[in-house]
Amino acid sequence: GMRAFPFASNFLYWEEMGVIDTELARNLIVAAGIVFIIISILIPQPRIACIVSLGICMSIVELVGFMHWWGVTVNGITTIYLLICLGLSVDYSVHIAHIFKESSGSMEERAIGAMTRIGPSVFHALFSTVLAVLVLARSKSYIFEIFFKVLFLVTMIAGFKGLWLLPVVLSIVGGSKEKPQD
Repeated sequence: GMRAFPFASNFLYWEEMGVIDTELARNLIVAAGIVFIIISILIPQPRIACIVSLGICMSIVELVGFMHWWGVTVNGITTIYLLICLGLSVDYSVHIAHIFKESSGSMEERAIGAMTRIGPSVFHALFSTVLAVLVLARSKSYIFEIFFKVLFLVTMIAGFKGLWLLPVVLSIVGGSKEKPQD
């Protein structure tokens, strides 16, 4: 005869909770791999590309830790925001690394040159993102509240890595490049 199958709209959320952790990990690994490939193509110096990629991965790991501390749980919404944040964290580091790669001189001169040439622009991008997100700080909507928390955290964490940690690391292990002879 006939077979009955129980169904309720909540079943959709139960299914999501069953697979969200593995889906998030898989998607972050795939996206990070693609980001690493693109960084390696655009900054074809393996040492610098690896330093930038490591900083980006560290930013995402810290973001997940701070999200837990701030009471943000992993669900479909935070998964999407985490993947977006992976792309946003690239912005603050890769510009500094690119100018460092193009500069010549000692490691310290190259790091100072990168911060002088592109640092203010990266800072303005960071600051304008913080200002844009602060508007959502008092939101009562769950989606906007989570968007504020995640975007604010990634801006602070990845901005710190790009504007402070990356130039310091590059000035120590980034390598020197001879100045061209005139």
